Amino acid sequence: MPDSSGIPTSAGLAAKAWQLTLAFALLYVVWGSTYFAIRIAVRALPPFGLGGVRFVIAGGLPLIIMRLRGAAWPTPVQWRNAAISGGCLMLGGNGLVSWAEQTVSSSLAALLIAVTPLWFVVLEALRPRGTRPSTRGLLGLGVGFCGVALLIGPEGMRRDLGSPPVFGIALLMLACASWAFGSLYARYAEKPASGFMSSALQMLCGGAELVLLSLLTAEPWHATGTPAQLTEAWLALVYLIVAGSWLGFSSYMWLLSRVSPVKLSTYAYVNPLVAVLLGVWFLDEPFSWGLLGPALLILLGVVIVQLPAARRTP
Repeated sequence: MPDSSGIPTSAGLAAKAWQLTLAFALLYVVWGSTYFAIRIAVRALPPFGLGGVRFVIAGGLPLIIMRLRGAAWPTPVQWRNAAISGGCLMLGGNGLVSWAEQTVSSSLAALLIAVTPLWFVVLEALRPRGTRPSTRGLLGLGVGFCGVALLIGPEGMRRDLGSPPVFGIALLMLACASWAFGSLYARYAEKPASGFMSSALQMLCGGAELVLLSLLTAEPWHATGTPAQLTEAWLALVYLIVAGSWLGFSSYMWLLSRVSPVKLSTYAYVNPLVAVLLGVWFLDEPFSWGLLGPALLILLGVVIVQLPAARRTP
């Protein structure tokens, strides 16, 4: 039966309730903590190089293991699709977030990334034969993006948040759009039957593209900072590979074929809360109570957009 988004769930991919619960829990908590880990890592490691090494390892090792266990080698079309979706997700999505977090706090980055579900609605409407937003959906888009405007517009608000540069904030918005586009492309494009093979391919391709971008931008391929910062950065990289990629991203890709994009994007509600708490408590990132108003507007916009589908879900 088609789900509430009007997009049919892939046949033969029914999942048990405990599997869905575990996958969503990993997505909610682990991905919320990756903003914290990225912020720590980029204090000593180059952002594009960091992402490249992370995803080449995270995608390459599982691919080798699955191949040794007899998994079929992906077709040229599947490699092409993985290069496109992996580029949008890893390079455009994660790579830009890593670059922006050199100057933007992990708390603010997570709050701005919370508008990703709104980009899903916009890009789905632009897709050929895509679903057009309802009046309520358009209202949600307006409310959510007003929250973003309030969050980054007033100079006083930006000063309270550590005066992040507008360019860094713009990159985060571009990262949201790139992630939503890559997710939708991956949902409809031909890919390996195994969700783990598909996610490994995308991480490997996206990681290779990040390495290439790092070389083209002449990033210094050496760590900088104090010994303590170096230790923390390498530990953060390991955490990003194991928890953020192998557990978090694999859960995301597994869920992408089993639930609607509307349900899947609910991680945007929880990730900012986890990121803000970790950033404020452990990194002493700036926090202003005036942040709550814009943040609530962003989340309200996402809720309004998703309510119609949630109410029709059997």
